[in-house]
Amino acid sequence: MPSSEKKIATIRYAEYSAAFKYLVEQGLDCQFIVQPKMTQRTEKIGEKYSPDMVSVRLLKPYWERS
Repeated sequence: MPSSEKKIATIRYAEYSAAFKYLVEQGLDCQFIVQPKMTQRTEKIGEKYSPDMVSVRLLKPYWERS
């Protein structure tokens, strides 16, 4: 675990979370926070508040893989 107090988090994106974690912890010397999997509740909130051009439904296949 890096000794830095900085923390970085990104959305879950298919199988890339492990690569992001490695780059953040080794390259940036920061702690990487892995996001939990998307639930039906967070999906509904995203559908309600996201702009029309960005839909949770478009990104859902990528989240389900991780």
